[in-house]
Amino acid sequence: MIALEDVKLYLHVDGSEEDSLIQTFIDSAKMLILEQTGKTKKVVVTVVDLIETTTETAIEETDLF
Repeated sequence: MIALEDVKLYLHVDGSEEDSLIQTFIDSAKMLILEQTGKTKKVVVTVVDLIETTTETAIEETDLF
C-alpha cells in the first residue's frame, strides 16, 4: 500500500499539519478506484502498488538532480 510518508515526500510536504488531509486523499483515491471499477480490494491494492512504484520512480528521478 502507498504510505503517507511516501506521498509527503513526493509532494515535498514537511511537518505533520497536513497529514490528516493527505491521508484522506489517499483513502478517497482507493475508494474511488474500488467504486469506479467494481473490483475487489485485491485489485485496488494492485493499482495502489502500481501508483506507489510510479511515485518511487519519480522520487528516484528527482533525487538524481
